[in-house]
Amino acid sequence: MDANVREADMVFVGGGISAQLISRYLKIKFPQKRIMILERNTAGKWSPGESTVGVAGLFLIRDLGLSTYCYLNHLPKNGLRYFFQDSEQKTSVEKCSEIGSNILPIFPTFQIDRKRFSEDLWKMNSELGIEIKLGAEVQNCQINEENLANNLSYKYGDQTYSLSCDWLIHATGRSGKILPSLHSKNPVVNDPDHPISAAWGRYTKVGDLDLLGSKSWRKRVGYTSRYLSTVHCMGKGYWIWIIPIGNNVVSFGVVYDRKIINQDSNSSDTTVNESLGTYSGFDRFIRQNEVISKLLEKSEMLDFQSAEQLSYRREKFCHSNHWAFIGESFGFIDPFYSPGSDVISRQAYLLEHLLNTKEGELAKNASLINQYCHYEFDLIRQLYVGQYEGFGSFDVFNIKGLWDFHTYSNRMIWNFYDERFKDLNFIKREVDAAPVTLKLTKSIQQGFIALSKFLQENDMYYRHNQDLYSLRQNRFRNEEDILLQYDESRSLEEHMHICQLCICEMLNLRFNLNGLERLGFVQENLSFSVMQNFELSEKWMNMFCKRLAKALSRHIKRQLNEKIELNIYIEDLLLEIPKSASNDVPKDNPNREGILELIKDLWTSSSTNKVLNELVTVS
Repeated sequence: MDANVREADMVFVGGGISAQLISRYLKIKFPQKRIMILERNTAGKWSPGESTVGVAGLFLIRDLGLSTYCYLNHLPKNGLRYFFQDSEQKTSVEKCSEIGSNILPIFPTFQIDRKRFSEDLWKMNSELGIEIKLGAEVQNCQINEENLANNLSYKYGDQTYSLSCDWLIHATGRSGKILPSLHSKNPVVNDPDHPISAAWGRYTKVGDLDLLGSKSWRKRVGYTSRYLSTVHCMGKGYWIWIIPIGNNVVSFGVVYDRKIINQDSNSSDTTVNESLGTYSGFDRFIRQNEVISKLLEKSEMLDFQSAEQLSYRREKFCHSNHWAFIGESFGFIDPFYSPGSDVISRQAYLLEHLLNTKEGELAKNASLINQYCHYEFDLIRQLYVGQYEGFGSFDVFNIKGLWDFHTYSNRMIWNFYDERFKDLNFIKREVDAAPVTLKLTKSIQQGFIALSKFLQENDMYYRHNQDLYSLRQNRFRNEEDILLQYDESRSLEEHMHICQLCICEMLNLRFNLNGLERLGFVQENLSFSVMQNFELSEKWMNMFCKRLAKALSRHIKRQLNEKIELNIYIEDLLLEIPKSASNDVPKDNPNREGILELIKDLWTSSSTNKVLNELVTVS
């Protein structure tokens, strides 16, 4: 066969969720292209459960035309929910401190039954014109250069076939057993800095979470269903998910940081750590949690799986030789915020760019897209690496969750809702801004790690893990405004405000302060450049106090034409006026009263932080 002749425009090797969603999107966009899926299985497989979040929900509804299908065939999701326990995990559900919404999400999301979803998509995508061969065993491939067709062979039934195609898409996951020659060009690299493992299983005859508490406990979430949330039972070094799948089947899973669990020799968690990879050890582990124990009293386990190392990636998402790795074939970080289908949604847009690229520009655009994929991977990764230390503390996560959730809605959902990923220039701007964005994100996330260590060292880690309820992470005014009126300047302003707010709340806890987030002068001096170098340490705090002193001196010089050198100390942040001001402003200065009045006005000015003003408080 002529090497320039393509029998298919695009072939997906593997027919899982990434191949099904992306191929459907591309077939809608390019109806004349011949798209094939080669899947070795003939029936869908049970998976932990695909808990979608905002971006993926938009993708399913807006881009894939699956709104009615999802609502009629899968469970609507009531957001993410977090329960915090005492150190022994023996707190009843009503006493657990809780983070979660009391309204359904603004952007629709779903708890997907993966087996049913796969099988339904095979049928719906076939009807759309995608050629799907179930039971096809791909044997190998040949990647050709210089715009020649790529070739692969596969066994289907009793016959072996050869196939040439323009684009070859690896969608079989992490393993290199299928397409080893392509795998060798782009091998998997494990993440040594994020040593997390997981175990999970499906249960039937599970109790109803909504019936574990009293009427007043149900009322505080507006009688919405906690059962429909993706529930996280939080612990130091690990978290346990509870995801309803439907038909009285519920997925339970634990993800844990091996370093923390292994080195915490005093924790009861370590008594089962060695056997967490077994179904009995896993079942015993999750039942230590009082809430889960109640839910599983009459349950039966249907199946069990485990994974030793979750976090990995490949060097490239795509190549100018017309191949790409999608979904978990490219990489995986952590399931904590259900990011998998979000990543797939954006990858669909990235592949659309490649298909629209002229051959002479393909190498340049592929390089740009690879840079973006690594930037996005690194950005999301910072939300998790080292953070498991603080997962068991309500105090830590009530700030971290606020930053993570708000930043997600304000940046990720907004950019996707506005269809910015369809603009290659936007991708380039994101890559160009990556060093600054990553530096700021890292400074904030390192603050959460430092706060966790401080609370542990001072025996305060679990102090607020009972009797508190926070819904501020799941109720943002900007989500409503995104649907009506929103723009980039508003998004950037809110990003600055959420960073300022969370830094102030961390400083409050670390230095026993109160209300820094309401002091306008403090927030005014937390510019992006200052926050990029933030550290939750006494050294940084002393430097920031010096900055405040210099800023006050500049205001006095500018407004009163007086040169006054001030000294500000941490304890001054608890006062209406810095104590040192009385000593630093000469008593014989005729403008002394005016200077002190100006300092007080500046020092006590109210914050104009929009995020703070729109938050629902903790009760």
